[in-house]
Amino acid sequence: MSLGYATSRDGVSWERVGGGPLVSDYWVEDMMVVRHEGRYYMFSEGLNDQAQLMTSADGVTWHREGTLDVRLRDGRPIPPGPFGTPNGLYRDGRWYLLYERRDLGVWLAVSEDLKTWTNVSDEPVIVPGPEPWCSRMIAMNQVQRVGDRYVAVLHGTGDSEKPRRWVPYLAESEDLLTWKRRGQPLRPVMENRSSGMLVHDGAEWRLYTTHDRVDLYRPQR
Repeated sequence: MSLGYATSRDGVSWERVGGGPLVSDYWVEDMMVVRHEGRYYMFSEGLNDQAQLMTSADGVTWHREGTLDVRLRDGRPIPPGPFGTPNGLYRDGRWYLLYERRDLGVWLAVSEDLKTWTNVSDEPVIVPGPEPWCSRMIAMNQVQRVGDRYVAVLHGTGDSEKPRRWVPYLAESEDLLTWKRRGQPLRPVMENRSSGMLVHDGAEWRLYTTHDRVDLYRPQR
């Protein structure tokens, strides 16, 4: 899985930059970027569903720092297996990481140095359900500070067998640890839209879903 790069003036019409992948040497999916103190930090899912970190000075040329080292609260490594769809953010001198394991829940970890991450709780901070449309599997696609709280875009499914239908939905938190689902799905289950993100264009919020194509939704009037 390769990562491309495109730019747009209006968020609707996009133009690819360069003739090939932005990152071609490593598997990259489910990525997000944080800009902090003049550098870019890309958290993404790599080969075998392992969360990884890349850094860049310009957002174009990236250096892979490696697979994230995530520990249990007692300092032992988390059990082997997938851990992906990472979302990183910086707050009050510390880095925070929200990640999923086999789409069965979202965990929260913290780091002082971007090298070693320690679970705030060894139990997930968000679990599937209770609504039927997110009762089986979930993942967090985006988290950002909006006013006095954090707003996350997740997707979930209630289907027990493939091909599963996914729906985007919102959750909010004051501390990144305790989350409350907000409202109903952002799109109908039958549309099977996922990997969503919210972007404010200066006037209103836009919802983009990005799997297996990019779709744009604006607020209903």
